[in-house]
Amino acid sequence: MSNLDVLFEQNFVLKPEQTQTFEVDIPEDGLQNFAVVFQRDEDTNKSSLGMKSRGNRVTFTFTNWAYIDEHTPSEPWPIGATDHTGREFYLDFSLRNSHEYTNHRSVEEVEGRMVIQGALVCETTHHLNLRILVDPVRD
Repeated sequence: MSNLDVLFEQNFVLKPEQTQTFEVDIPEDGLQNFAVVFQRDEDTNKSSLGMKSRGNRVTFTFTNWAYIDEHTPSEPWPIGATDHTGREFYLDFSLRNSHEYTNHRSVEEVEGRMVIQGALVCETTHHLNLRILVDPVRD
């Protein structure tokens, strides 16, 4: 699959629960809309990537990827969408997460006793290099 054409490539820096949209101009097919969403699912700790195609919009939903430090798939993933000639689109990406930890403490007096509460808070930033690829033009 190394002979695929690159239609779009961009680096994104996103926070969890943030959505990034972008457009790709596909020759003779017009603008195609894409969205990238990072979300958490409290019911599972499993990471997943969902792709949903509807009309000229494709949404990539990264669920629970904050738990992964780095990931690069071994080969591009078919999106499930084609252009007017039947050429298939693919998603290729690499992801690196950075984490910033902060310590929040509070000290207060309750009924004559000192009560100390603390929490270690982790802020994750997703660094996503995303490419939209397509089959080469057929002769």
